[in-house]
Amino acid sequence: MPLTRKQKARNAAMLKTAEPVVPTQLEIEKMTGYEFGRAKRNATEYYRLDGNKKDSKKLALQYAKNTPQFSQRLKELRAVKDWRFSAPLAAEISCMLKGWPSYNQKYAEYWKSLPGTTGDVKDTKEYINQQLERILIEGANDNKVDEEKPKVVRKSPIELYKEKVWDTVMGDVYDMEDDWIEGKHTTIDIYQLFQKYGLTSKANGIVEEVINRWLVEYTELMTARKQKLDDDWNQQLIEGYSHLDNKEVKWRISQLNKIMEDLNKVRLSTKANKTTRIKKPKAADKQVAKLNYMPECVEHKVTSVHPTTIIGAHRLILFNCKDKKIVEYFTDRVDGFEVKGQALQHVTSCRGKKLRKPDDFLPIALSKTEKQFDKEYQKLTTKEYNPNGRFNNNFVILRTDKRR
Repeated sequence: MPLTRKQKARNAAMLKTAEPVVPTQLEIEKMTGYEFGRAKRNATEYYRLDGNKKDSKKLALQYAKNTPQFSQRLKELRAVKDWRFSAPLAAEISCMLKGWPSYNQKYAEYWKSLPGTTGDVKDTKEYINQQLERILIEGANDNKVDEEKPKVVRKSPIELYKEKVWDTVMGDVYDMEDDWIEGKHTTIDIYQLFQKYGLTSKANGIVEEVINRWLVEYTELMTARKQKLDDDWNQQLIEGYSHLDNKEVKWRISQLNKIMEDLNKVRLSTKANKTTRIKKPKAADKQVAKLNYMPECVEHKVTSVHPTTIIGAHRLILFNCKDKKIVEYFTDRVDGFEVKGQALQHVTSCRGKKLRKPDDFLPIALSKTEKQFDKEYQKLTTKEYNPNGRFNNNFVILRTDKRR
C-alpha cells in the first residue's frame, strides 16, 4: 500500500534528525514504560528508513555470527536470497547490535495495562530468531537446481552454424570417404552442395581442415613410395596404404584438389554476394531495377555481383555463360558508368574474347589486378571483338572496379 503524503513527510523529517543515541543502563532505569517504548520505537523506525536493502543480509549474518543458535549455520544463511531479509527485521537487528536491550520489564507492564491489547511483550531476540529460522526454511531451495527439469543450453550463432555444416556437407564428405574404403569411385561437387544447403565461405574452414589432412597424407604416401623412404613414419604410412596402388592414390589426390578448387570458388562467390556497407546513390536501384543479367552460372560456378555496383564503377567485367565470352568495359567519366534500360552508358573503350577454358580463366578475372588480368588476357589466342554494351540474361556480372 503506498504511503500517504503525511507519512512521507513524517519519514523525511525523521531521517533529517540525528541517529538515536542508545540510553545508558541508568537512564533506562529512570524511564517509564511509555518513555522506553517511544524511544525504542523511534530508533527502530530510524534504522528501518535509513537502512539499505542490500545491508539487511549483512546485518543478519553479523547477528547470527554472535548467536550460538545460528553461528554454525552461516553457510546456509549466505545461500539464501537477499530479498528474504526484510527491512523491519534489519531494523530490529540494528537496534540489538547498537546496544538496545532486547526486553524491558517496565515497557511490558505498560503494554499489558493498555486497554484492548492482547498477549505479552516478547523478547526481541525471540522475534529475530523466529524470523531467521523461517528464512532458513523458506530459502533452503533458493540455490538448488531442479535435477528433473532439463537444463536449457543456449548455443551461440557460431556453434549453431558449425552444427549445420557437420549435419549437412560434412556428412556428404565422410560418406564419400566410406565409399572409397569400399572400393567405389564416388565424387562430390562441393560448390553445388554449398548452394543446396545454403552455406557460405564461413563453412570453408571446417571442410578444408579435413580435405587438407587427407591430401597431405596421400601426397606424403606418393613421395615415400617414389623416394623409397625407410624411416619409421614413412614405413608405417606405406604399410597402412599397401592395399592401394599408385593409380588409385593419384585419383584420390585429383578429386581432393578439385574439392579445394571448388572451395576457392565458393569463397569468391560469397565475396561477390557480400553487400557493401557504402551508401549507394539513390538512383542506382532504379537504374538497374529492370536490368537483365544471370544471377549465377551453375555450369562454371560463378556468381554475379549486385548490379547496383555497376553505377559509379570505372571498369566492368562480364561473362557470357552461353557463348563462353569474356567482356571488359572501361570509362573515363569521373562519375563512372550508368545504365539506361539494357544499355551500359558512358563506355570509353571495350574488348572481348571467347574462352576455350573458362574454368581456368574465370578465377583470374575474379581475383587478379587490372594489369595481371591484361597480361593473361593478351595470352588468349581467340579473336578479339568489340561488344555492343548491352545486357541480356546470359551475362554474369563478374566484377566492378572503381577508380582509386
